Amino acid sequence: MRRFSKLIALGMVLSLALSVDAAEIQKAKMGRLSGNVRTFNQDKTEVTVRRGTTDRIVIVGRDTKFNKQSDTSSKATPSSIEELRESNYLTCTGTWEGPKLAATSCTISSPKQR
Repeated sequence: MRRFSKLIALGMVLSLALSVDAAEIQKAKMGRLSGNVRTFNQDKTEVTVRRGTTDRIVIVGRDTKFNKQSDTSSKATPSSIEELRESNYLTCTGTWEGPKLAATSCTISSPKQR
């Protein structure tokens, strides 16, 4: 009987460890999102981008790195969120948090018609 309870306890510990592992893998799913900037809120933590007819949200923070790409050069230069304007084209990479992308880096470029 004692051995049986140890096996049950071990099984519970393993199942808990596997469920936490699966949640971390799902949470850290990398992604990319791009589109024309529709809006960004006053505290500048969320940016709404539109690709086609769909609006998506990008979460930006203090650790998000911004670059700006000019029309005349293919080289991007360091920038900040203060350079962001509505209708700019924004391309961001980061991790998915549900339907939102938590951006680690974003590139700002001139508006594109899609």
